[in-house]
Amino acid sequence: KTKREVLARARHQCQRPGCKNTNYLEVHHKIQRSKGGTNDPSNLTVLCHTCHRLLHEKEAAHTGFFVKSPQIPYGSHFLASVASA
Repeated sequence: KTKREVLARARHQCQRPGCKNTNYLEVHHKIQRSKGGTNDPSNLTVLCHTCHRLLHEKEAAHTGFFVKSPQIPYGSHFLASVASA
């Protein structure tokens, strides 16, 4: 149910700016569960497989990757890693 809600909110499209992919979509925690994030829809966004992989491989820190969201993108720990890169 939650995954369908998050996908519908994102209009079944990757939420990385510039990416319009509508295939191979994955739900991503903005604030990782290991860092205190929850499965609440407000903490979830949609990324295509490629953008999701890039984000988790930290290659994103070198490309200015961020998630379209009114909330903090990928949690404050990601912003800190980008700022220190």
